[in-house]
Amino acid sequence: MPLIMVISNEGRIEEEMFLTTFLHEEAKHTEFFQLVLSTIDETEPLSKHYDPAYEQLFNETLPNAMDRLLTDQSPEAIADAATIYNMFVEGVLAESGYHTFYEQLQHTGMMPGLLEGVGYLKRDESRHIAYGTYLLHRIIKEHPHIYDQVIERLDELKPVAVNFSKDENGTINEDSLAYMMKQLDTRLNILKRAKLKVMMMLIVILKARFFNLQKLRDVKDRGVFVYIIIIQLT
Repeated sequence: MPLIMVISNEGRIEEEMFLTTFLHEEAKHTEFFQLVLSTIDETEPLSKHYDPAYEQLFNETLPNAMDRLLTDQSPEAIADAATIYNMFVEGVLAESGYHTFYEQLQHTGMMPGLLEGVGYLKRDESRHIAYGTYLLHRIIKEHPHIYDQVIERLDELKPVAVNFSKDENGTINEDSLAYMMKQLDTRLNILKRAKLKVMMMLIVILKARFFNLQKLRDVKDRGVFVYIIIIQLT
């Protein structure tokens, strides 16, 4: 996993240790679903269910973002990978998928073992999403401009969520789409708080400097200074 390499190179041993458990859990999830497919005797390739949106996301967008980390370990590259994987794939698509599992299976009372297993998966994924959120919070605090990059990327991915909410006939499932949009809004609001914390820190620092600037002799000068601060923060 390229992200482990990046975090290791930065010397963040605690995060590196967590990411090794992350990788182990993803392997367990793959094994779980393979067991489910074997149990119901599903042997045909699942690729027949892939639509162009799925192909683009999982065969191009996500792999390209992860592969980029092999040669580019900039904050921008790390944030992009975390946005696509943790915030969107896990935080929006996977969470919405689990919601659908629960809605369908709890209503019918069928496949209780599958439902229990999905519950364990959901628990694991919540930790993964929490780490991605933490990672983006940390990066945004250090590099505030990356917030706009993250928001732009999530906006680009919105049409993918719409496509994932369609059934096999191309009809949008309004309940599914509404849940996806709710999850997306949740991720955006969490990241907004990270930017707000940065802004508040800057305001405190600049406010302290402002009141110590003896050269600003009149209200007009101070008003100009405050205006400059506001422009910089927005």
